[in-house]
Amino acid sequence: MEELLLKILERIQEEQFSFFCFEDLYHMGLESMKTDCKLGVKYLKLLSDACEKAMQKQHLQGNEIKELFALHKKVLLAAAPYDFESFCYMLNGTESRKKFYPPRRNVLRIE
Repeated sequence: MEELLLKILERIQEEQFSFFCFEDLYHMGLESMKTDCKLGVKYLKLLSDACEKAMQKQHLQGNEIKELFALHKKVLLAAAPYDFESFCYMLNGTESRKKFYPPRRNVLRIE
């Protein structure tokens, strides 16, 4: 299972933007959580990082960013019960003055 997850992640990192690869990794991460929760959460966190990086790219269209943002929320929601960082990141308000975790992420992040 880990080999397949790694291949999908590599495809995301090397390829031009393909939302289907992001979705595939999300669904495979959920499936792997059924047998090996630690492995599934690991790849969901890697997918979360990949989503953040992809949303910062300049060449994405507005609709692609919206889809990616929605997927990112689903990834965080799936990992939140098992990963403290995902839980904190997911709980933030939408207004910048209400956000607690993102501005302090570099200091509070557990490696």
